[in-house]
Amino acid sequence: MRRLQYLIPLMIIALAACSLGLSAGGVAEKPISSDESSAATSTFTDTIAGFSFDYPDSWHLIDGSDPNVTAYAITLTSYDTANILGSEGVLENETKIDFFVMPDVSDMNAFLDEFRASKEVLEESTVTLDSGFAAARLRLRGTFGDEAVILMTIINNHGIIASGFDGLGRFDEITGTLRLA
Repeated sequence: MRRLQYLIPLMIIALAACSLGLSAGGVAEKPISSDESSAATSTFTDTIAGFSFDYPDSWHLIDGSDPNVTAYAITLTSYDTANILGSEGVLENETKIDFFVMPDVSDMNAFLDEFRASKEVLEESTVTLDSGFAAARLRLRGTFGDEAVILMTIINNHGIIASGFDGLGRFDEITGTLRLA
């Protein structure tokens, strides 16, 4: 639990940094076309924390998992980030999902309380992932007045915070596939 006191503030700083450049409209739902929803998917497996999730083949994944660090992030985007400057934020009508992974998290209520303490929560609900794992889905107001959607769960004693920005039509679909590897 003591480790959470240090990790949660780091994740909050990272979330604030990721929110730079969001569209003024806040959380926008990107419609899912029938072609997108039936498109082929890939599966990402985090061998350190022992979880997996599915995502569209055409999306781009940056695997920041590292056994030599305490916490890390995996970034998933609907656009190619190779030629995007960090200050540009999320491209309009595109989606970015960051999966922050923290070890030694076993109490969902404490995990949520620590996270809520420094955020303006606009909406919160409990959801059940396709795997049967319980999760919390939060809509937040960020540091700069923007909005983000967060899904928090615990898998294999690892706290996972999935944060979604901009066109979020696929957020629930992708995060709903979180499961044991």
